[in-house]
Amino acid sequence: MKAPPAVGHRYRGTRRYLVTAPNIQRFARVTHNQHPAHQSVSSAEHHGFPTLVAPPVFGALAWLPLQRAVVNSLTGHRGPARTLHVGQTLRLGRLLRVGDILTADIHVEMLERCLEYDMVVLTAILSDQDGLVVQSATSTLISSTGIAHPIRSPVSDPRATFMETDDALTHSDISHAGSEPSWRARGDIADLTANAVLPHRITTLRPADIRDYDRLVGTEVSDDPFPRQFSIGTTPGLLRMALASGYITSLVGRPDAVTTYRAEFSHYRTRGADRGGAPIRFGGRITASKPGRDAVDIAIEARCGGRNLLVNAFAEVGIG
Repeated sequence: MKAPPAVGHRYRGTRRYLVTAPNIQRFARVTHNQHPAHQSVSSAEHHGFPTLVAPPVFGALAWLPLQRAVVNSLTGHRGPARTLHVGQTLRLGRLLRVGDILTADIHVEMLERCLEYDMVVLTAILSDQDGLVVQSATSTLISSTGIAHPIRSPVSDPRATFMETDDALTHSDISHAGSEPSWRARGDIADLTANAVLPHRITTLRPADIRDYDRLVGTEVSDDPFPRQFSIGTTPGLLRMALASGYITSLVGRPDAVTTYRAEFSHYRTRGADRGGAPIRFGGRITASKPGRDAVDIAIEARCGGRNLLVNAFAEVGIG
């Protein structure tokens, strides 16, 4: 089957993103990333960082608006569309920090028509003010407008939010330059063997968290104090990954010990949710060590109301 014309193309956002302390602090609060390096400069310096650093999933604030624009152009959306975020891989060269000026590129990896649905795989590449690739994020999306339309290459965006580029930056170009030398995980994690079960943690996600997250990532926000009917099974995939990263950081001791996060997301709707919030039980298990790579894999579990929020989720952790 011949690939659609857009596959293999690269698009660059025309707007750069400045990382600021208020946005780091707000994102950390909303996503329950409680490491002190996200909260104050003095705490960050105490942990060996030069300034305030962002939680691992924070980079989505820079690339998610561009991804939306490219997807809408690819699929020909002319109005509201339902897009399911079914999988995400996040690769980290270093944590983002205050003062970073980020440029986002989107690579179209796959675009396939299935009846009235489009399956889209995109990779976002984040580079900093020095031109170094610092993070990448591969998203698998299923999108539908309910209206038949041909797959096509993106057209010129009327708001000039992106343009085609010939740059060949990929996730393999990720640089660890600027990473702090003490980025490895705590020694007790390094000493664990395969199948070791890690301590669980309960995180309560509240309606206000979802509203604040939506505002941060540029999603339209209703004035309803009980958003999305507060069905935990329809919360954004990146929000779930951000919550999971907070749990992993609490285990390994440092937010920069993880080099890769990967997860698939379940989608369901529940009724009668507690307006006070939904308790999510996070758990983990060592699944494999990586001889010669100084790393272990941690399988991540997130359950709420007896249902899984994450499928095939794991973090790759450096252990030194």
